[in-house]
Amino acid sequence: MTEEKEQQNIELEECKKQAEEHLNNWKRERADFVNYKKEQDKNNLELWVYRSGLLETMDVIRDLLTSSDKIKNLEEYFVINRIKNSIEQAWGRVGIRKIPVEGQNFDPNLHEAIITEEGGERLEEIAPGYAIGDKVIRPARIRRAPMPLSPGTVRVEIISPFE
Repeated sequence: MTEEKEQQNIELEECKKQAEEHLNNWKRERADFVNYKKEQDKNNLELWVYRSGLLETMDVIRDLLTSSDKIKNLEEYFVINRIKNSIEQAWGRVGIRKIPVEGQNFDPNLHEAIITEEGGERLEEIAPGYAIGDKVIRPARIRRAPMPLSPGTVRVEIISPFE
């Protein structure tokens, strides 16, 4: 009788281990599915941004705001600026952010150099870039310009007679 009971206890322990293993596998699979779903949502958002044409719309709005001959009065300017701000705020809520340019070092993963001048260390934005989290939707289009001289500084260029 004790041998039989001992055998049942061994089988019970094995069943408990197996049940725990199945539960842990299920938890891992569930976590993998949740992560997959989040990744799909992020990819769908990126695809939606591409297909919706909102990047191009923001470019048009930015061009309108920077070109004074296209806006006839101050009221139009403020309305267009409010639209731009609303779109940027909505994008911020879903994780879309503008890629910083000013004061940054050139990063080919984030910036696309449209114009590069000799000695170009300073970045100037030509067209903004956007990212969702760490993934770049569109790189910032930039001009690499030389650093401005501080007052009282003279730029000296040495010309070799051997060239």
